[in-house]
Amino acid sequence: MEPSIQSSSLDESMEPPIKNPLLGVSMGSKVFASSVNQFKNSVLDKNVSQMVAQEASWKSMSGESSYVYKDHLNEGAFGISGAYGISGISQFKASLAAYAGHAVAQSSKAITVNYNAMSVAGIEYIDFENLTVGSFLESLNSSARTTCMIALDAYNKVIETAAQLKVDILTGLNNPEEYPELTASIDKWIKACNVFNGAFGDGLVVGVTWGACGAVQMTMNSETEDGSWQYGGEANFSYSGIATPVNVNVKTTYAGSNSSSDAKVNVTCNKFCSGAKLEDDINAWFNELAGKSYKELADVDVMAKAPALTIKDTPKIPPFEKPPVSDSVASRVDKIKDLDGLKAFAVASAYDAAKSKDKTLTLDKFINEAEEKSNITGLSEALEQIRDNDVDTLKQEQQPEVDFKKAEAQNLQAASALDSQEAAAMSSGAPATPEGYVPLGVWISSWSDIFPWLARGFENNIENMDTVASLRARVMLQDFQTLHNIYAIAHNSGITSLTGGDEVRTADIAKAFSNGAAKLQGLDADVNAIYKELGVEARTIYQVWNEKGFLRDCELGLGLIKGSKSVSTKKRPGGTSERQVYELKACSFNFADKDYTKFSQFYGLLPLITLEGDVWIFGPEQGGLSAIYDTEAVFSKPGKAKYLRFGFDTERKVLTSLEGKVTCYPIPFTAAIGDLEWKGMSVSTNVASCKSLQENLKQLQTRLSGLNAWTFSSQNWSSDWTAETPFKQQSIPKQYIGLIEEITTVI
Repeated sequence: MEPSIQSSSLDESMEPPIKNPLLGVSMGSKVFASSVNQFKNSVLDKNVSQMVAQEASWKSMSGESSYVYKDHLNEGAFGISGAYGISGISQFKASLAAYAGHAVAQSSKAITVNYNAMSVAGIEYIDFENLTVGSFLESLNSSARTTCMIALDAYNKVIETAAQLKVDILTGLNNPEEYPELTASIDKWIKACNVFNGAFGDGLVVGVTWGACGAVQMTMNSETEDGSWQYGGEANFSYSGIATPVNVNVKTTYAGSNSSSDAKVNVTCNKFCSGAKLEDDINAWFNELAGKSYKELADVDVMAKAPALTIKDTPKIPPFEKPPVSDSVASRVDKIKDLDGLKAFAVASAYDAAKSKDKTLTLDKFINEAEEKSNITGLSEALEQIRDNDVDTLKQEQQPEVDFKKAEAQNLQAASALDSQEAAAMSSGAPATPEGYVPLGVWISSWSDIFPWLARGFENNIENMDTVASLRARVMLQDFQTLHNIYAIAHNSGITSLTGGDEVRTADIAKAFSNGAAKLQGLDADVNAIYKELGVEARTIYQVWNEKGFLRDCELGLGLIKGSKSVSTKKRPGGTSERQVYELKACSFNFADKDYTKFSQFYGLLPLITLEGDVWIFGPEQGGLSAIYDTEAVFSKPGKAKYLRFGFDTERKVLTSLEGKVTCYPIPFTAAIGDLEWKGMSVSTNVASCKSLQENLKQLQTRLSGLNAWTFSSQNWSSDWTAETPFKQQSIPKQYIGLIEEITTVI
């Protein structure tokens, strides 16, 4: 069901917060492993699944706010938990791609906040423990079943040929000139497996969490040019986490907890729903807010206004139907007497794949390398660079990313050709989506873990992250958002130019980064091309920003220290709109202790990279730092005064000026945790602050670190397996992806 959109003042250009990549997925959907999971129609012809009732709901906030850290604010809409891939690198790319598409890309004076709701109603799963290999094969549609049986026939032919020649499969593969007949049968089997995987994917959906999700979206747009940034260093920033939850009302989200309810702000509300079972609740929630002014909404905690948002009904599916095994299927499956030689098939398949990358690779070398511990240095480096905000977005890729649109087209062509060859139309009996529900999470299994004759190997190495464009795109997107904010704030603070005249306007630079951020959201976004299109001034600034990556750590701006003092929010009398003096007061911050909370009551400052490659420091209210003395700091609008220039100390990751007498320290979000009245605003939301992304990659790191360089599907099959042996649910490996965390108690 497509999301429904309604509003008190509908803006059809608004981006829906709900981007469910699982929309349309059902039990048995084909899955093609890539950096973006590609689901296709179900291959099931009969219902072989069961439904278990579940009841749970979650609420969260996403969107934008410079004054609140909560849930997924500044990360975008719902993130993705988990990833599916047939190799380590494909799982790595999938983990990253899930987030690249959900980053914030709104670059305007308007602030958009999404109040999200998600409810689970039931979990559907294939009842493997009441199925055998043969009966599950019979549940597939005609095309998938026929193609799978072609691979089965080829598998049996290899077994038969090896027995006749009295040679094991790997010996024959290693001596093709001596055993040409066996080599030919192995090649035919590999080709049959590749045809099946090309048409029906690398795996299929074997479990679905059904439910519904919705959101109320609020867009607040200032009637004045600088209204979005008017509070500057005097505003209060709120950090709301699990340990220290904060009730966040509308005005806190818009402009800080100490802001006024009388701000001149236009409010537009919208609602979205995916899954009709939540539609009435979302409507009721929306009606609590729609048509009201900012003043009426300012003190409203929108999350507290939400109804129960639970689904009492269990999704309805047809009864479980165990397919009878035909003589044609039984006779083929029964030929497999045991699986003692299955690893040889998996090795042969993996070797064939590895040879496509290295034509000089020998079987013996491959087997030896496959048994080595997996090399995941690329993943470890990526995690470290993400944590340190040190991803080089301008580094040229050594290899191009896979063109997944072309890959999809090739898969579809293979499926079409196969259907024509077998004269078997796709069945219309595939499982349907339960009415009123959408998938919120799915479990995926590889075909080789369901049909042993589709044996294959899986490479677990992640040696190089340079090829991962999705990570570079995500970091660049967050960078462009941050730089747009910084240069827009500088413009609104009176720093309208970087050159003294109108040649290089800060507003134009802000617009260039805004335009780049929008382009990065495109499906065919080319990171290098978008960077080159920025314009020479914005490119110069971004090159410095990327090279000195630690400025991404300015999540809450910069804390300034001169001696043992910092810039207080207390102004000296006699200031004007062009020049303002602030008192320096004692600050006990110690860099070695990393106790950034000490800056909570001091003026948060911002960096402005110049075309010369150094940095001006400015406050959101009163212009740039033009002078600093033992007891005071002077902020001025552009004019006769020159701004202090700061350089980069890349070893300590700080900015310094006046021969090291003045230092500015980037402040992380975590400094605002706890019962603190933090002064200031946030301008940088980076990949390091996206904890869900890091958690996904850490889980992948843990999973792969305990594996060999290659693993083989044969290890998931018992050597004493027979055709009459039912599956064991827990013995079938599964990978999970979803809008919610995996529910582990069912399958």
